[in-house]
Amino acid sequence: MINNGLILYIYDRFDNCPMLKKPSYFIQQEKGIIRMEQRCLFTEGSISLPEGYKEQTVNILISPTGNAVNISRDDKPADETFDDYVARQKQLLQRSLKDWQLLEEKPSVLGENGIHGHLISSRYRPNKKQQVYQIQAVYPFSDTQTLIFTMSSPNAFNDEQWAWMNTLLLSFQPRG
Repeated sequence: MINNGLILYIYDRFDNCPMLKKPSYFIQQEKGIIRMEQRCLFTEGSISLPEGYKEQTVNILISPTGNAVNISRDDKPADETFDDYVARQKQLLQRSLKDWQLLEEKPSVLGENGIHGHLISSRYRPNKKQQVYQIQAVYPFSDTQTLIFTMSSPNAFNDEQWAWMNTLLLSFQPRG
């Protein structure tokens, strides 16, 4: 703690969920000198980000039954519409994952505030003996950032897994 000083934390809109920490700024004033540093916050603590570094955290949530959801972020050009971004990402998946197949795509809503996005169900074959099923829920989070929730399984998803994913998505609350 600083004597006769001021410590102020400025958090962005992810503040209410310790699993979704984005860079925050730490402003410290001591003896008339103000110092500001960007911090990357996560469940266990925070680290200072050196100049020019960008936080690109991936969070992994694992249920007691073994289902896992990855929460990631991606950059989107400001002049690209969200629908164009999703179309471009599907083309990238088609080109980069062997035998990638779109099973279903439908509108999706994230949280009670209703951030509208896309829910994409697909499968691909990393090799001849293995097949991977995925649910990806993609949402615009700003003009230049998307938030992506991905659940993968070696088998087609059952009703319980779909319900778990839907409950998770509906429970989202943005910070601030």
